[in-house]
Amino acid sequence: MKNIYIASCTSTGGILRCDLSDAGELIPAEFVRLDRPMYMAMGESALFVLLRAPFPASDNSGLVRIPLDAVGRMRKPTPTESIPGIVSAYLSIVKGRIYTANYISGDISLLPELNMPHGEGAHPHYIAPTPDGEYIAVADLGTDSIYTYGPKLELMHRLTLPHGSGCRHLAFSPDGNYAYCANEKNSTVCVLRYEGGKFTLLSTVAALPGDWKDFNAPAAIRCDNEHVWLSHRGFDHISRFVRRGDELHISEHIPSGGSWPRDFIRTGDYIISANEKSDTVTVLRGDKVIYSLPVKCPVAVIAV
Repeated sequence: MKNIYIASCTSTGGILRCDLSDAGELIPAEFVRLDRPMYMAMGESALFVLLRAPFPASDNSGLVRIPLDAVGRMRKPTPTESIPGIVSAYLSIVKGRIYTANYISGDISLLPELNMPHGEGAHPHYIAPTPDGEYIAVADLGTDSIYTYGPKLELMHRLTLPHGSGCRHLAFSPDGNYAYCANEKNSTVCVLRYEGGKFTLLSTVAALPGDWKDFNAPAAIRCDNEHVWLSHRGFDHISRFVRRGDELHISEHIPSGGSWPRDFIRTGDYIISANEKSDTVTVLRGDKVIYSLPVKCPVAVIAV
């Protein structure tokens, strides 16, 4: 069994913990009620959860910590803390520091003391440490840029991607030499070299089949030793790319089994897809859906 945590982003939602069986079934185990959880991250034996707007008199997002016991069971959440940002969409815990990307207010935060504006039109959607542990990388969908900061949010480097890319999330290769950027606006993946706090654009790869003409917005991206994986909202598939050195080649498109796969994880032989608009979390093995669990507005999923 493995613990799977799912964020249900409704006013009566919260965090659902499921057991993932060896056969690929998601077995609900417990539920912690929270108001519109947006994203989750693990840190310090606790689940850190961003809430969209939990305060009646403020648009600010919130943060709660859910302590976990030795086997991953959830305990009583801490009181909700206010974040100096609106619609905080991503967070990372780095050496005890809490970083958030605040999508609507267009800034990033190091809690509790620092808030860094990104300027007009900014919509940061990703903030996480670089593989060497020395820097903080930020993908900003609004400015088509990837920023590198020091631990106290000192700007170190900026790479501007082609206009209209809409860079949303990054995934790093296991060796730390490459990063892959999911571009929400033009449905592409940028291949980047990473070295010493700087990103270099190597190539841009189309992520959709040529006959797809309807709306699409890529969301989550993952990377392993051989492949890059990307979810599509609209096309409703998870694309698998093959990595060969500096090159990236599309291999197949796997149906997510639901609508609007905003987030997904890979664990063992399984892909677990959080399908926001169909209110389902599906378990995929190969190109088949082997299990589907009803969950209202699932927007994030992690495994521990």
